[in-house]
Amino acid sequence: MKPFDISGRTAFVTGGSSGRNEQKLEKVLDELGDRVATIQCDLSDPDAVDRLLTELPAQWPELSLVINNAGTQRITNLLSDDPMTLRAALRSETAANFEAAMVVSTALLPFLAA
Repeated sequence: MKPFDISGRTAFVTGGSSGRNEQKLEKVLDELGDRVATIQCDLSDPDAVDRLLTELPAQWPELSLVINNAGTQRITNLLSDDPMTLRAALRSETAANFEAAMVVSTALLPFLAA
């Protein structure tokens, strides 16, 4: 049993262009064929995000679902990196990942609620 059915809905999914999700994205794109469009956007670039979030609702007025899947990770070495370096890396990545999800979600929420 599926937890919820999203068939027939239009979703905006972030992430998947690199890292461990890249192969999964390629598989999904192959399976969905012409029922999917890809848009490149660096979610760490505020101007690019603003442009995307301004254009997206006009291009996809039937948008009804956002999946915040984008994220970054930094490889650290617990044996050689000092605790302050590890703490700074964690705070930086956590902030960046949270910010991207919040910016995308809050910008698209009015369109999703409509």
